[in-house]
Amino acid sequence: MKGTVLWRDLVAKADASFVFRGLGIRERMPPCLVNRPAGWEGFLVMLFHAPVTLGTPDAPRAFPAETLAIWPPGVGHYYGNDASSWEHSWFFCAGRAVADALGEAARGPSVRAWPGGSGVMTWYLQAIYDEFAAHLAPDGRIVANFVRNVVYEIMRYGAADEAAPRVPRRFLELRARLDQELDARHTVKSLAEHAGYSPPHFLRLFQRYFGVSPIEYLIRQRMHAAARLLSDQNLSVTEVAARVGYDDIYQFSRMFRRRMGASPTAMRRRSARR
Repeated sequence: MKGTVLWRDLVAKADASFVFRGLGIRERMPPCLVNRPAGWEGFLVMLFHAPVTLGTPDAPRAFPAETLAIWPPGVGHYYGNDASSWEHSWFFCAGRAVADALGEAARGPSVRAWPGGSGVMTWYLQAIYDEFAAHLAPDGRIVANFVRNVVYEIMRYGAADEAAPRVPRRFLELRARLDQELDARHTVKSLAEHAGYSPPHFLRLFQRYFGVSPIEYLIRQRMHAAARLLSDQNLSVTEVAARVGYDDIYQFSRMFRRRMGASPTAMRRRSARR
């Protein structure tokens, strides 16, 4: 297995209304199917970065990459891919505050699409990991706020239900390409040609499948990647900008502040304090 995994209990409030248990960031698994019939004593939230099988041993179902699964306490877990290795990001927590934040999703097993969720999920989980790594006594309120925020993001952007249109493989592959080539000079025309559609038709389909335009999706992924890179003190802000496709440091700074609510240098100082 590769990726970041952290197991550590942290009670954020005296009444135990929020308890953090652990997380994984792009944890890589060998071909396998995980089967825990009794589940866990807490909420398990997973975002799969590769195609996955979910359900039960008697009724397995195949789902595409960027599928989000939420299991409440005591609900059996069945997930994985026994045909190839796969990656997932996840967090495990418990308490009334978690149930309140999840709303209806806390009342039963939930599977939903979360287009573009990879950058959001990994950014928040990295922030939680940094809080544990930087302090002998992590602040439970900070950890609880990060978990609450990522749950709000899930509820906001991950509301697509099973009736949502199934995403064709070519669009899933194209989105994966955008995730991997953040510094490339993508245009709507070049992306449409790669997908085999006219630009207007491609724009309509991408918006339908992922809820945002391709350029908006790319910008969002670039900004979340930049936020992670800024925690590396060995990289200058100019180098971070170049790695996510911006030669103009001023354009990058304006875009980053607009999307992330702080300048790149302010975000770097915030990361250094963790």
